[in-house]
Amino acid sequence: MTGPAIQSIAVVDSHLHFWDPGRFDYPWLRAFPGLDRPFLPADLDVGAVTVESMVFVQANPVWAAAAAETEWVLGLGQRDRRIQALVAGAPLDRGAAAVTSAARRLAQQPGVAGVRQLIQDEAEGFALRPDFVDAVRLVGSYGLVVDLCVRQPQLAEVTQLVEQCPEAIFVLNHLGKPDIRGGQRIEWEQRILALAGFANVRCKLSGLTTEADERTGDVGTLSGYLRAGVEAFGPERCMFGSDWPNASLTITYADWVAIVAGSVADLTIDERDRIFRGTARAVYGRAWS
Repeated sequence: MTGPAIQSIAVVDSHLHFWDPGRFDYPWLRAFPGLDRPFLPADLDVGAVTVESMVFVQANPVWAAAAAETEWVLGLGQRDRRIQALVAGAPLDRGAAAVTSAARRLAQQPGVAGVRQLIQDEAEGFALRPDFVDAVRLVGSYGLVVDLCVRQPQLAEVTQLVEQCPEAIFVLNHLGKPDIRGGQRIEWEQRILALAGFANVRCKLSGLTTEADERTGDVGTLSGYLRAGVEAFGPERCMFGSDWPNASLTITYADWVAIVAGSVADLTIDERDRIFRGTARAVYGRAWS
């Protein structure tokens, strides 16, 4: 598919990160030398794309730094007005009682729209533990969106989580990290369709290039996954995300925009605008200034 010219596309980026290893400890960065340095708003190269607004998603420092990370990024937003919303880190596995005060504070904090605990590498059943479920229900009751970053094998598990937490709005990161390298698309599509059956779930069109390799990372394959996600959730529940700077190891910002645009080029103008701007604003809009 041929999409519109990059120069004509304006986006609300629903998923990107900033970090500074000199300020906070991010243990996971040590496994990725190409990322183990500061990435700040000034480092973001979007090419010819117009980025209207950004949603920062917690970058997984040690838990002791979670609140400080939130304050730091809110400060970045004072200097770069494109940073309009923030998904803060929260240790949901500690249970509702442990996160009540933090949830109350975050819900009242201008700029904060949601929370996330990165669970992509947790053991089977992690997202269904009673303490985790109770904490998700709690933050949902405060109006905070719950971002879900999981891998393909965990999709069935988080579908059960969603079913147990109708009071929360969930946002699936990176289309559930499909096993593109392994070619397990049929299984992924089945699980995505099941998850999309719940009206309180949204989906980010992001992060696919890091799940592929030289053999499977061609535009046609990536576009196929993107289109399957859009058809499962509908444009009104899908949103563009760059996953910068993680994705910068495999693709430029503008090239990812072009792939997403090409995959939905046959949709109406309103549907494409919903994907590139409207859905993110609707989901994270409680934080918009």
